Amino acid sequence: MKFSDQILKIREDYHLTQEDLANSLNVTRQAVSKWERDLSYPDVETIKEIAKKYNVSLNVLLGLVETNKSDENKPLAYKSFSTAIFVILTIIIIILSIAYVASGGPIKEYDVLMGLAFIIVGFFAFIFNIDAIFSKSVRISYNDYGLYINPIYNKIIFVPYHEIVDIRSRNASSRNYHWYTFGRITIETKDETYHLRGVAQVHEIRGKLIELKVKNTMLT
Repeated sequence: MKFSDQILKIREDYHLTQEDLANSLNVTRQAVSKWERDLSYPDVETIKEIAKKYNVSLNVLLGLVETNKSDENKPLAYKSFSTAIFVILTIIIIILSIAYVASGGPIKEYDVLMGLAFIIVGFFAFIFNIDAIFSKSVRISYNDYGLYINPIYNKIIFVPYHEIVDIRSRNASSRNYHWYTFGRITIETKDETYHLRGVAQVHEIRGKLIELKVKNTMLT
């Protein structure tokens, strides 16, 4: 359910007019009307106040609970090659383990293969994930109003487009994989800078975010 639908539902549940809701949040009736028509979006503090006053979670209010059911919040983060490599090597270990148990062959041969497989998995896991551990890697999704930034170990942060100072992108390499170009997107706000790595179609995504930012700024 979109934010505009959530506002309508709150008014229906609490039997409020647009004026009543506006007064409770110290905003104008016109602002509430724009929210319900998908023409604008409240600031972060107002969103928190709505959630608190009308007993609705931020996830529900922002529509995040429906991310897997619709395309309303489009994911930016794509699984990187490191994940695929890790999965493949894990499958190899499982196959070797089954073969070892089933064949009852010489222990030393399988010990060497198993040991080598574990070393390879550990190496790739370290190389491809060390950057994510020590840098500010995030998951980000977006809709027409702003970005939902989910830093590791932190709660989801909503950033309206008008608070974004800069959106930059960079290729991870010069190679194109079919129609995808993988790279990094940096989202800079007034207070924070977030880095998203392993993004497919990185320049197309950046262009879409800039387009939405310009559109949102014109509406507010």
